[in-house]
Amino acid sequence: MNTGLQINHPYATSSVASVREAFPQFWVDGKVGGTPVKYDYKAYKDPSQIFFRKGLIANTSVQVAGGGEKTGFNASFGYTDEEGFTPGNELKKYNFGLGVNSADQRQAFLEIFLYFRDY
Repeated sequence: MNTGLQINHPYATSSVASVREAFPQFWVDGKVGGTPVKYDYKAYKDPSQIFFRKGLIANTSVQVAGGGEKTGFNASFGYTDEEGFTPGNELKKYNFGLGVNSADQRQAFLEIFLYFRDY
């Protein structure tokens, strides 16, 4: 990192006049518009490299279906595991589904679905 480098204080060199005037302590002798106070420059690592990470998403699912001429069924299970690109942004999710359908000779139709999701 750079050592020994001094730069003008950014408040004293702001392009906004009200900022420059609000902080006379950042001017030599407190005279706004005079010589800006210098301070030691210190470079920091890019915080995005420290804070962000590569996200990862894994989805797994299984579905089974079957039946006969007048009745059918299906069942499904799913699991999602997400690791977000920021710390503390994780999600684990389970899904379960069950369905049954049936029809008789009069073409009456019955269909039942159950679905469960847990975060």
